[in-house]
Amino acid sequence: MSSVAADVVAYGLAAGLSVLAVLLTLVILGTGNPRGNGFAFLGGFVLTAAAVTLGVALVGSVLAPDDREPVIQTLLKLALGVVLLAVAWHERPGRDRGEGSTERLKTMLARLDGLTLGTAFFTGTALAVAPKRLAITVLAGLTIGQAALPAGPSIALAVVYVVLISAPIWILLGGYVLAGERSDGAAAAIKEWVIANAHPIAFVVSLVFGILFTAQALAELVA
Repeated sequence: MSSVAADVVAYGLAAGLSVLAVLLTLVILGTGNPRGNGFAFLGGFVLTAAAVTLGVALVGSVLAPDDREPVIQTLLKLALGVVLLAVAWHERPGRDRGEGSTERLKTMLARLDGLTLGTAFFTGTALAVAPKRLAITVLAGLTIGQAALPAGPSIALAVVYVVLISAPIWILLGGYVLAGERSDGAAAAIKEWVIANAHPIAFVVSLVFGILFTAQALAELVA
């Protein structure tokens, strides 16, 4: 149980530490209906992430267990680690991305200024199934399902995973609800800082978890 929980927490942190999730949340909190759009965005994200996690866990739990499953899961973890290392290489400091990289990001975010409740909800849904996050969620679900735990602990692990991957959204939204319009200046400053440092942040997160998952998978394969 403890090793499964550790893996699920690691997957949740790897998927949750997301520059895009932070920026989208900050943009939504700057719209005309920040609380309504914020909760719709969070709802779309959480419902989608929970459905995928529990669905994959259920499929993993009903698959006939055999000796190949741990190896397949380990190979998937290794593939994830390698992909994250490739992302880190792409985001490495000193890489020439051209002068328009930051401006393109600002332009993309500016398109969200006129969000409605429905659009905010589906934006959350889309973020939950973005390629990297979806791959990690599938692996987390398989880890939970193939652990063959009782229903209670399995659901608890799924809840922990969803809480972790949605942390940037609910933390920022909760802070806004508590502070109200007094936080507008801070939110704007945070958004500008994250935009300016998006690549270094992505580099560090991808490198740390890429090394972690790759090392874990290699250790499991040779054990």
